[in-house]
Amino acid sequence: SIGAALGGAEGTGGCPTNRNVAMAAGRDGVIACTDAGCMPEPGWLEQITAPFATGADGVAGMSRPAGGHPARIAMGLALMPVPEEVNPEHFIPGGASQAFRKSAWQRVSGFPEGMQAGEDTIFGRRMRSAGYRPVFRPKAMVSWVSPGGLADMTRKAFRDRLSTRLHSR
Repeated sequence: SIGAALGGAEGTGGCPTNRNVAMAAGRDGVIACTDAGCMPEPGWLEQITAPFATGADGVAGMSRPAGGHPARIAMGLALMPVPEEVNPEHFIPGGASQAFRKSAWQRVSGFPEGMQAGEDTIFGRRMRSAGYRPVFRPKAMVSWVSPGGLADMTRKAFRDRLSTRLHSR
């Protein structure tokens, strides 16, 4: 049996600050999270939390593009890996489909604040640097609607990579 509480944080602090507010408000134990605009697929919560029963500290799920139009799906595939492309030894979970122990989140000081994008990547790197290795669960899948056009996709990719690179130093 899984106990769950749904919560979110909306505020003026930006995504990483709002994530940290929501995580701090959560109970001790396991926190499973996804991004706004993502739709967890059936069984997602069970898939993303099952490894904690055997001692996992973090779990990395996957996301797949949705949206109906083939161009949107192609743009989503250009931005995100598919399960066959993932090397579980090096995979950094995205905020769209991940779970972790609250104690691990506390140990790495949460999501880095002051970023407009890419905070989930930096958080994942902090977790790895602290010795945590996420269990890869490709069936812990969420669907998301990819950017609407080539210009939107380029802006998103540039913003995510630039923000991650600037905050990695």
